[in-house]
Amino acid sequence: MKTKEKSKELIARVKRIIEYYGDTDNNFADRIGISKSNLSSMLSGQRVIGEGIINKIILNTEFRKDWLLSGTGDPVLHTVDVNVSPENTKNRVALYAGSVEGGTNTTIQDSPDYIEGYVQVDGIGANDGSWVVSGHSMHPTISKGSRVVIRKIENMDLIVWNEIYVVDLKEHGAKVKRVRPGATKGKLLLASDHPDYAPFEVDLKRDVLGVYRVLMHFEML
Repeated sequence: MKTKEKSKELIARVKRIIEYYGDTDNNFADRIGISKSNLSSMLSGQRVIGEGIINKIILNTEFRKDWLLSGTGDPVLHTVDVNVSPENTKNRVALYAGSVEGGTNTTIQDSPDYIEGYVQVDGIGANDGSWVVSGHSMHPTISKGSRVVIRKIENMDLIVWNEIYVVDLKEHGAKVKRVRPGATKGKLLLASDHPDYAPFEVDLKRDVLGVYRVLMHFEML
């Protein structure tokens, strides 16, 4: 991959970290201990995000260095605790009935009536939920039977290309896919990690009920 493309993807991942914490750019600069002007010039591509800045980000956030550099693996190392009392709401993630991915027409149902239980995950908010992955199209990255923890994206401009999302489709249900830009404005290309599944394009306004960022995935043992 060309250096310029790598730099753009690194900037996109740093922006994702800023979004994860709900920070403004200025607050994030304070978080990692650099000047606001320095961060601004790096996010605009005017300055290179060097090793020193990368290490500051890793030391002051929960994100993994290999993900920040390459985009592979889980962004954050989370600890999943299945022994959660109903009264303990801190970092509690609801386990919803239903599934996402291939072969189903299930849309995201996040009413309390669909909650089967809870797990506690460090670094995850109480409003985030998890659903079972029912298909093989994201194998080997995400296996069938795993659970994905997701958070709804309200601003579609914050979608980071080639990252994994759950896209809730009006006619075909919720699909977990890598999201890439479509051939024309307003279109999304949904791609699988398994080579047997072909990518397909959807219209953001016509076909999509909602887009959810995959924060992590785990298996219930």
